Amino acid sequence: MRINLDVAQQFRAAEVALQRIKQIHGQPNHPTRWDTNLTMVQYIAEITESIGAEMAVAKALGLTGFDPSHSRFKET
Repeated sequence: MRINLDVAQQFRAAEVALQRIKQIHGQPNHPTRWDTNLTMVQYIAEITESIGAEMAVAKALGLTGFDPSHSRFKET
């Protein structure tokens, strides 16, 4: 199954990525990251893609009202 995000959804993913990175004071070269050789722009793109994936799964599952900015990060 292929799920496409429209341009507005892609922009939303990028906005949320920047918010999340700011919230955690994210650094692309932090030693706990698996790839410490990323530039900040690459790091933002990586987080944007992961948020886009969250949005695509929500869309595929038919979840209405999904808001990627309501993240609990890795808490369960």
